[in-house]
Amino acid sequence: MFGYPAYFINKNMFAGLFGDKVFLRLSPGQVTELTRSFPGLSHLEPMPGRPMKDYYELPEKLHKDPKRVSKAIQEAAEYCRTLPAKASKPRKNVKGHDIPHPGVTKIPHPISQD
Repeated sequence: MFGYPAYFINKNMFAGLFGDKVFLRLSPGQVTELTRSFPGLSHLEPMPGRPMKDYYELPEKLHKDPKRVSKAIQEAAEYCRTLPAKASKPRKNVKGHDIPHPGVTKIPHPISQD
């Protein structure tokens, strides 16, 4: 994401890096639990003033506890598995026309004027 590694489950991003920050997509329960231990827990803001819903930066103090980091990542992945898979969006060519995904043959319309 934005030139940094990101990890997906069912086309839903659940973890990644942004600059020197590690972020996770957290469930409401995880947010509550982590906020108790780390009151400064904050949303990921790739652009100032534009926080990403459900995505949080992991505090540096948490990085020092490998077991808790591992648990947080695992729980974020489990939460992401409960979300519906995202549908693929059609790709657009330069003129704005839909183009098929690689390996998909375009079938002409039977009433086409071509």
